[in-house]
Amino acid sequence: MNVCNECGVYTRTKSDNCSICTKDLETESYQFDQKFNVEPLNYVKGHIAEGIVRNLLTSMGFKVFKYGIENSLPIISDFELFGAKRKSFDFKLVSSRPDLFVFNEDKKTAYLIEVKYRNSNYPLSKILADDYPYQNALIAIVSSNEIRIIKALELQSMDSVEFMKDKYLIENFTEFNLDKGLVDIFKKHIQKTYRFLDKSNEAELKKQIKKVLKNGENIEVKIEELLFQ
Repeated sequence: MNVCNECGVYTRTKSDNCSICTKDLETESYQFDQKFNVEPLNYVKGHIAEGIVRNLLTSMGFKVFKYGIENSLPIISDFELFGAKRKSFDFKLVSSRPDLFVFNEDKKTAYLIEVKYRNSNYPLSKILADDYPYQNALIAIVSSNEIRIIKALELQSMDSVEFMKDKYLIENFTEFNLDKGLVDIFKKHIQKTYRFLDKSNEAELKKQIKKVLKNGENIEVKIEELLFQ
């Protein structure tokens, strides 16, 4: 295990210091072993969006389970990275698993939900791949002030004007029959959360991450404490 000589945290860089300390020292010798799959701030926004939807439904009495590959089958990602023959396994079906499995005990119905964070200007056509295998899954799209929900099959033929109608707001989704007052409370948290993230500059964000890691704290828990205090 590599340990940073400056701050003592675990590091995957090839230098003696972590990326933050190396950058602080104004050297260019560091290099990541792996590139980011997703731009870090968007990655954080996506995870927060999933947490908001999960907590909203849990608060309404639904049974909610993390279903995505990164939670239930993380070994598959490693298997793919090590060059497994794709013909021997349907990676698309597994790697595209929706984020949440939701069960409504009252109605005895179950749902698969894929959660996406997107700003209002993002084209609907780019939210899902054309060959997305879970056509009956629900797609919950979290923006900076609301949550909309639609079936994957409908989304792929939907235009932006139609999608902005009130019937696609999660509080108006009849199959869930959610408490609109509680949804409004969650909307306020959504607005506060993404307003905070959008205003945070990269340098300050790195500084806070470095502090959390140095203290050995759980970064996801710390983010929730900062945003929902």
